Amino acid sequence: LPLRGICQMCGALPSEGGCFYRVVHAPRVAVRAAPSVKASIVHVLTTGEIFHVAEELASGWVRLAQDEAWVRSISAGFVLVHGAEVGLGQLVERLPDDAGST
Repeated sequence: LPLRGICQMCGALPSEGGCFYRVVHAPRVAVRAAPSVKASIVHVLTTGEIFHVAEELASGWVRLAQDEAWVRSISAGFVLVHGAEVGLGQLVERLPDDAGST
């Protein structure tokens, strides 16, 4: 896929996965220690919360950026994008690359 430019919110290239996501599921979503619904829950994000992502995994999970994990006092965190495998709908959505531009 061609690069769409630099993310205006985090300054990363989309190919690096460094952008922001927003929680759309209510009331919260789990942040897990590994990209699996069976992994331990290490944190929760509430509806409307925006978080920094370092990587989008082919399995449908996103990995929190290291700065995001640090702020939340966890060593690593993974969030499921769509909850179909657990009977839920869309959990989080990627914000447009230009969402932070003025």
